Amino acid sequence: MSKKITEKKPSPITAILKKATLYLYLLVISVSYFSTYPETYDEKVFLGGDNAAYYLLGKAIADGEGYVNSHLLNSPAANHFPPGYSFVIGQVLKVTDGDIQTIKHLNGFFFLCVLLLIFFIARKLSKNDHLAFVTSMFLLFNMHYLMYSSIVMSEMIFAFFSLLTIFAFIQRREDIPFYKSPWFFVGIIAMIFAIYIRTQGVVFLGVWILWGIVRKNWLPMIVGVSIVVLALVPWQIRTSNLGGSGYQKQLKMVNPYNKSLGEVDFDGFLTRMGNNATRYLGKEIPNAITPRFYVNYKKDASGVVPGPTVGGYLLGSLYIVLLVFGAWRLKKWRWFMLFYLGGNLAVFLCWPDVWFGVRFMFPVIPLVTFLIFFGLFELVNIVLKMVSKNKRELAPALALLFLVFCTLHLKPYDQYKRKANSPYPLNWRNYMDLSKWAKEGIPEGSVVACRKPHLFAIESDKKVSSFRYTAELDTVLADLIDNGVTHVVVESIGFTATFKYLYPTVQKYRDKFRMIHRVDPEEILRQKNPAAFKGKNSTGAFIFEFNPNVGYFGEFDENNKRSGQGKFIRTDGTVFEGQWKDGTLHGQAAFVTPQGEKYEGNFDKGKRQGLFKYTDTTQAVYNMVFQQDTLISKTKI
Repeated sequence: MSKKITEKKPSPITAILKKATLYLYLLVISVSYFSTYPETYDEKVFLGGDNAAYYLLGKAIADGEGYVNSHLLNSPAANHFPPGYSFVIGQVLKVTDGDIQTIKHLNGFFFLCVLLLIFFIARKLSKNDHLAFVTSMFLLFNMHYLMYSSIVMSEMIFAFFSLLTIFAFIQRREDIPFYKSPWFFVGIIAMIFAIYIRTQGVVFLGVWILWGIVRKNWLPMIVGVSIVVLALVPWQIRTSNLGGSGYQKQLKMVNPYNKSLGEVDFDGFLTRMGNNATRYLGKEIPNAITPRFYVNYKKDASGVVPGPTVGGYLLGSLYIVLLVFGAWRLKKWRWFMLFYLGGNLAVFLCWPDVWFGVRFMFPVIPLVTFLIFFGLFELVNIVLKMVSKNKRELAPALALLFLVFCTLHLKPYDQYKRKANSPYPLNWRNYMDLSKWAKEGIPEGSVVACRKPHLFAIESDKKVSSFRYTAELDTVLADLIDNGVTHVVVESIGFTATFKYLYPTVQKYRDKFRMIHRVDPEEILRQKNPAAFKGKNSTGAFIFEFNPNVGYFGEFDENNKRSGQGKFIRTDGTVFEGQWKDGTLHGQAAFVTPQGEKYEGNFDKGKRQGLFKYTDTTQAVYNMVFQQDTLISKTKI
């Protein structure tokens, strides 16, 4: 006959101490956050990624324009990003009448929420407040999380809704009807938000289905999936009507940054998965958990990015073993965790292998951190069980020793803190200062073509455009005209496209472009001491007014000099038309002044030479003879 085992109730003193420990840990996490966040807050607009685009889309929603690219000409409908994050930005801007700094602080708030959520998730799963505390503190000083807490990117809010979905999963009671559990609906709503913020959130839909099959919870599974799918239908219809998802199209490409390579085939897809698997194992996973582990993504002299090191493979393998062991030791939740991590891994492997870095695995870092610590903690438990009968009393508190691992974050933390409190590099500072000048310096209704157009739009509050990446400069010019461009920016922010395509176009058609402002504080020093700047590229930023209706229209030679038949229109309305050579009029040509005067004759290297027919404003006609542009005689006909 089996005996019913009852759990021994803790004494009142133990219960009080446990609750006091919980509140103490929450207080320490919160105080540590409010001490750390201001120290590492970066008020500069982040220069990479999609943060400017998210903000501009949110601003358009706040202004009542809808989910459109209001910073582009004609405000086309937006379709590249899911609308969730921009929607949240829009509502916050509308309520607070804030700016981009407001949204940066919003991400900081979500970082605090992530720290608290992972604490309660770890506490629920491990039944160990100490381990939950260590997990949150370790995450607090993770450089990647500190960085994204002040960047207007969707990673932080997506991490929040991902953890909220997981927390709702583990909080929901299965001994009552699912519709009576508020956590069921919290999980559904959080899942919908997660998918609307990043498409990666569909992993939860797969986890929900697999978990329902494993637990045989058929009705909750079917109802939950149905609600989520119905919630996603409006967005899918809109996406389909706009020609499909931009991200889905990028997934099919060999390289989204080089569309000429076309779509990836089956063999190429397998190669992509292999490249991603080795890189995640040896680079992303070690660096995501311990940013102190340096990862090199820079190309060497031969143009190749170095692969993972042996140390990277070993550390990555150790982390994977610990997190899988930790997930397995969760017993009831082992399959949930393995489904979730496995689903995310499948997504990571499918990304184009030119998309590298930890940002894609950002939302799983808190859970992976916990599972690694829990796996290590369980190993300690096993050892203690073998050597001591008092392991239950010793093991929980021993988790606090894991705080020593926070020292691994000290170096990258200090490096990031210095970076956050430093100004932009000079070339970027000049570019951003030029965009601020453009807010008042160029007319309303202007359209500016430049690199990083979204960044330029934030400070300038002007319509922006990119430019065509092609060596066919006529095509670049035609594209500027088609996009209604009124100004172009030539900068030195380190991208080759400007000096490969845009600046050569400005040089070739230089009479259509007039520089109206420059931000180049080194220019005076360069003029005073040119030797000191020898071999050093300019850091300046320059804005040109573009007038497609003036300048040269015609043929060029192989050196992009005017050559052959062509017409040149000055800004004052004077028109030169005829034969050109080496950039000047040479041969039979004519020019007409704005007043209606007309000269017809032969030009020699840009100068009038020989007999000319001249018609004045009264239509009187004269014969004129010129010698190297000097009038020799004039006879009325």
